[in-house]
Amino acid sequence: MMKLNLMELKLIQSNQKLDGLALSVHYISDNEVILSTRGNGEVGENVTYLIESDKLTIENLPLQRPNANIKELRGEYIVVNLI
Repeated sequence: MMKLNLMELKLIQSNQKLDGLALSVHYISDNEVILSTRGNGEVGENVTYLIESDKLTIENLPLQRPNANIKELRGEYIVVNLI
């Protein structure tokens, strides 16, 4: 059992942790995309297969390059847990 000495306690500040999913849409050509997540923070995970298998549906997500100047779209979905 851990004992706390109240005289040695210091102020600890914390922020609420947000949970969610970051998604990048990389436009390789006008009709070819690669979807990736943040992965482990250094290397993203390729999740293109999710849209090809209809397991991922994002309303209004352009799977064809909407503009020649756009190379990548990024977005984040935040899950709010109200406990």
